[in-house]
This record gives sequence, structure tokens and C-alpha cells, in this order.
Amino acid sequence: MIKDALKYLQPNAAIPIDMETTIMLVNALKEALAQPPQPEQEPVAWYYPDGSPDQCTTNKAYAEMEPAWTPLYTHPPQRTEQETDELQSLRQFRDAAFLAHPNIDLDIEAAHGIKEDT
Repeated sequence: MIKDALKYLQPNAAIPIDMETTIMLVNALKEALAQPPQPEQEPVAWYYPDGSPDQCTTNKAYAEMEPAWTPLYTHPPQRTEQETDELQSLRQFRDAAFLAHPNIDLDIEAAHGIKEDT
């Protein structure tokens, strides 16, 4: 879906404002922004999010046996230049889409049967 949306982010690309394309582009934007950056380094430890302070290990094999273990890094993973450029392009599209269609949020809600409580 993101690759479909990226074709509208090229210079001088015509962005259609029909509801179907707009919803696809908004969903692609949400998907892209929700994806965490991939770690470029190995975790130094893992913690188990059950609330107990003693649930921590540095044993990679042990931590990989259970997917709930969360990796910990010495430095937060950094985005690559390509990821940064893609996010910037998606943000520019988002801004352009809202300028071209200022009530897009209401139209999307209406398309999904969501009504404002009054």
C-alpha cells in the first residue's frame, strides 16, 4: 500500500481527491508512520513486561524463546536517510491532502459510518 501512495509524492504528481484514493493514501500514511525503525545494533538486554523489576536478561537465546521479551539498546535505533526522506514525503502529502480536502477526517469517518456525538 505504501508503494502505491509513494507515486503521488513525486514532484509534480497529480493527487486525485476522490474518496477511495484519499482513504488509501491516509491509510498508507498511518501505516508508514506507525512502523518503528529497524534496529541497526544488537540488543544488550531484554526485559519481560510483566511489571516485575527482576524480569531482565542478557541471554539472547533465552529471550528469543518467548516473543514478549522486549529488546533494550544502548542507543535508540536511528532512521536511515531513505526512511527519513520517505517520512518527510508522506508528511508533505498529508499537509497537501488536508489543504486540498480540509474536511477529509469527517469524510473518512462518514465513509466508515462514524457519526459525531452531539
